[in-house]
Amino acid sequence: MKFPRFTSPAIALIFLFTLSSCTTSSDPSATVTPSPTTLPTATPDPTPTATPEPTPTATPEPTPTATPEPLSQAPASAPTPPPEPTPAPTPQPAAVRLVSCTTTMARVSDPGAPLNVRSAPEVAEGNIVGTLDNGTFVSVESDEGSWWKISDPVAGWIYKDLTESGCNQKVARVQFPVNATAITLGDRFIGTGTHQYYLEAAAGQTTTLTALEGPLPFFYSPNGTELTDAAGMRGESTWRGRLPESGDYTLEFPSNYKGYEYEVKVEIQ
Repeated sequence: MKFPRFTSPAIALIFLFTLSSCTTSSDPSATVTPSPTTLPTATPDPTPTATPEPTPTATPEPTPTATPEPLSQAPASAPTPPPEPTPAPTPQPAAVRLVSCTTTMARVSDPGAPLNVRSAPEVAEGNIVGTLDNGTFVSVESDEGSWWKISDPVAGWIYKDLTESGCNQKVARVQFPVNATAITLGDRFIGTGTHQYYLEAAAGQTTTLTALEGPLPFFYSPNGTELTDAAGMRGESTWRGRLPESGDYTLEFPSNYKGYEYEVKVEIQ
């Protein structure tokens, strides 16, 4: 007897039970006890545990602070600045304008002394007519370019840059602009000469002369009167007086043979 093939254990069990029943009914004396069939216990699949996702925490947005609007108010009127004072005019200094300058004497100052006196204003072989030691005063007749023509102590020509010289005869004008009241005059003589300074002043003004170096000058009024009474010749260093008339006054510095330096402050008020 062939048995069919069962793929399911449950169906096979049912089939065997049925077959056993049929056998028992045909042979009542035989008792067949079916073998218990152990059914496989299905192992339940583990239920996956879901990992809870973290709940995002919302960052609170900052609450904007309302800027209080300024209370409307009437604009304050700006104070009127006081008027600026008018600056006083800046006093202009007095000035000296040279009118004329004549050199009549010079003094030898040659680093390679003695100084050669030449027959012509040029350096040439055989034209030396004499020599002069440093410190010697010479009388100047004229000049030509870089040369002096001298007459004493030896007649001839000497190089200017190897001498000391200045204005022996000098005329200048002192100009006092508005608000200017003082000026300092200074120069030096090389040898004899006369320096004259002219300045305009009014009657009743007061003039003060102060010698800073050298003697006081002679001070002549427009009519030629000497006002200082030769204070400089007496060794005085200051003179002050009221001017008798309006016009050009003259400050005069005379020089002896050797010359000198001077500096005098002149004030007119």
